[in-house]
Amino acid sequence: TAPLQTQKVSIPGRWLQDVCSLPPVYQEVLQQCDTENSIFLNTKRLSSLLNSSGLSRSVLRDLWNEVNVARPGKLTKEETIQCLGLIALAQKGDLELKKEKLLNLAEAPLPVLQDLPSCSQSASQNLSLHPIPVVSSETSLSSCKCPFIKCMK
Repeated sequence: TAPLQTQKVSIPGRWLQDVCSLPPVYQEVLQQCDTENSIFLNTKRLSSLLNSSGLSRSVLRDLWNEVNVARPGKLTKEETIQCLGLIALAQKGDLELKKEKLLNLAEAPLPVLQDLPSCSQSASQNLSLHPIPVVSSETSLSSCKCPFIKCMK
C-alpha cells in the first residue's frame, strides 16, 4: 500500500495575519516604509512605492481609501498589506477591489512594484502565487524573526 501523504492546507485569509510568511515584496515594502517608529508607515515613501505599480493615481487612491481606516492619509502595516494585495489583484485585471475579497484568498497575491527591482523581477517571473505555509495557532508575533516586527507586537 502507498504511504499516506500529508497535504498542507492554506486557510483563506490567513496570510493577512501571518506577517512572517508574507512574500518578499510585502516584507520589503514594510521595511522600507517603517521609518517613523510608529504604527503608521512613512506616507511619502509608501506613496512612491505604490506609484511604481503602474496603476493610475485614481485607482491607487481608491485602493488606499478602501483600506485606510485607522487615520486618514496614513496606513498601518496591516492596512498596507491589504493595499498591496488589492494592488496585485488590480494588476491582474480584477475590478472588484474590496478588502473583503482578500479574506477569500488562501495565498498572498504578488504585486509588481518597479521601485523594488528584486521583488518585482521575481514576481513577474513567477506569476503564480507563492504558497503560504500553514502556521499553528500558537505562533505569535514574538516568535517571528522578521526585522520589522518590533512595531507590530
